[in-house]
Amino acid sequence: MIPRESYPAGRIGYLKWREDLKQFHAQKADDILREAGYDGDMVSRVQDLIRKRNFPRVPDGRVLEDALCLVFLETQFAETTAKTGDEKMIGILQKSWRKMTPQAQQIALTIPMTPECRALVEKALQPSS
Repeated sequence: MIPRESYPAGRIGYLKWREDLKQFHAQKADDILREAGYDGDMVSRVQDLIRKRNFPRVPDGRVLEDALCLVFLETQFAETTAKTGDEKMIGILQKSWRKMTPQAQQIALTIPMTPECRALVEKALQPSS
């Protein structure tokens, strides 16, 4: 509903798009949860998770971030790599890896992927020299 292409290219446009998506999804969650009868405290808690408030201190936020990273690796990694190129993807992988808990990192290593994607993960995880 909010295409990335509707924002300027580059990091600033990307960050603005991501922030606007958080606000959009938080409002959608509000609408859905209130209609389903959830109270204001629960709605606020869900919105805080969507907006990543207090991440990484909130355990539920860590679980959500792990899930997002794992879903990305399983369902969007190859397609995104084709769009961004290998070098940019290595940076994305390194940033994602730092956000993940050790448990999620172990799960990530078991996700089936193409040999090319697996090679990128291995390259991203190599210590910097």
